Amino acid sequence: MRRILLLLLAAIGCGAQSIEDRVDRIFETYNKPGTPGCSVGVLRDGQFLLKRGYGYANLEHGIPLSSTSVLDIGSTSKQFVGLAALMLEQEGKIKLDDDIREHLPEMPGYARPVTIRQMLQHTSGLRDYLGLFQLAGRGPDDFYTDDDVVAMLARQKSLNFTPGSDWLYSNSGYFLISQLVKRTAHTSLRQYAEAKIFAPLGMKNTHFHDDHTMVVPNRATGYSPAHNGGFRVSMSNLDMVGDGGVYTTVEDKWDANFYSRTAGGPLVGALQAPGPRRGTGHYALGLFLGEFRGAKTVRHGGSWAGYRAELLRFPEYKFSVICLCNRGDADPSHLADQVAGVYLEPLLKPAPVLEPAKTVTLGGDVIRQYAGAYWNPRTDDLMQVVLQGNSLAVVRGPRTVPLLPVSPAEFRMDNLSLQFHAQGLRLRSGEGTPAEYERATIAEPSEAGKKAIAGRYFSEELDAEWVIAWENGVLRLKQRNAPRLPLQPGRAPGEWRLANNTLTFDSSGFVLNAGRVRNLRFVKR
Repeated sequence: MRRILLLLLAAIGCGAQSIEDRVDRIFETYNKPGTPGCSVGVLRDGQFLLKRGYGYANLEHGIPLSSTSVLDIGSTSKQFVGLAALMLEQEGKIKLDDDIREHLPEMPGYARPVTIRQMLQHTSGLRDYLGLFQLAGRGPDDFYTDDDVVAMLARQKSLNFTPGSDWLYSNSGYFLISQLVKRTAHTSLRQYAEAKIFAPLGMKNTHFHDDHTMVVPNRATGYSPAHNGGFRVSMSNLDMVGDGGVYTTVEDKWDANFYSRTAGGPLVGALQAPGPRRGTGHYALGLFLGEFRGAKTVRHGGSWAGYRAELLRFPEYKFSVICLCNRGDADPSHLADQVAGVYLEPLLKPAPVLEPAKTVTLGGDVIRQYAGAYWNPRTDDLMQVVLQGNSLAVVRGPRTVPLLPVSPAEFRMDNLSLQFHAQGLRLRSGEGTPAEYERATIAEPSEAGKKAIAGRYFSEELDAEWVIAWENGVLRLKQRNAPRLPLQPGRAPGEWRLANNTLTFDSSGFVLNAGRVRNLRFVKR
């Protein structure tokens, strides 16, 4: 291993200009006048091999992004919360296997207790609070408080699943850790992390941002693409931290602590202990443990308002890539993978790619046999493959995406491959576990059934009302501060789809399954 690392370092040293040019090309679409972009750092053994910014931190004043720009890293913050929880346990203030109600008694008592460890590993079954507020018509542009979130979670009569029986990413557990810090350490998570983690590591530009009105020197503004071209400001008015909320820079080197263990000591090892299996890896305490092209990785991404982030680490090589972006259409996880592929190319397996393929011409009988509905039982995603003249297309929400045939049973869509077979289809990208879809039928509702579901519905758990009404012959949902969305028939009588969400109606209302929020009851008024 030592010989390999020496060869790697020699290769980096000899070809530094070439490697930097290759990295520049990865970010060339971000490095243009009038566009936000990404701040990037590459480290080996705690030392920077590259640090630079692409694009602008502020479009109004023309301020470029740099490695000292301060950005919101969203859920990449969760690893700091995991370490804070371990520190509280070491101090004797909590135990990770405590029932959360020992510290937050206002939380509901379920058939099985929810533990702190389950919250950290996303096996608690707690509904995601951001999803709950979105369903109630309140997004990141609104303002609500920590107390409002605790009250929302305290109203939930049921969980997504029995604690410990499944895995589903939920921000609620990490937010509740911030409340647990207040109650057991008698200080805010911001103050606790500053004293225990950031100050000892000299991370002078890093903090939990629990006051959205605070002035932050060198902060990059968050942006999202505007519908008419260009960009719009995309910032949050929320002060919740725990599930996210860390502001930092590329140069505040948290990465080095995984080797020096200056903050946390042996707890840094516990932070990375494998937890439940998730896809091709494991979820530890705020970190995903997996592989990239045959090399072990420890990583976590983040997404909030107009910010995107990724911290990717290869512990065997003491090599890391930090990618912090201030544009909502950026994909820093993929960008970090590409950068790692440039530097670690001699040490990684060849990248699996979808080879460019020439399209073929297929007869109408071949095309028609694939039209229909396909359902993913793991994610509840319902995909419609429709005929479009002499070709096929996929309808996903408001988008209709053409399918390009490359063989009698394989089609391409964007960077995805759809491989049809007798039981359904397999959806795959270059790397990762393929998604399996089953053939499904759409239950066509009767006219009486369509009319019966129109009305007003109330969720006690959300404290919110939804209205389903006819508009120009189409059933649409109206909710607070949200566009009016059409309902489409689902796989069974009484089932309707709202984008990728499922509403199952009965005589008194419906049950909603919406990603990170399951089994939510609405009663017809």
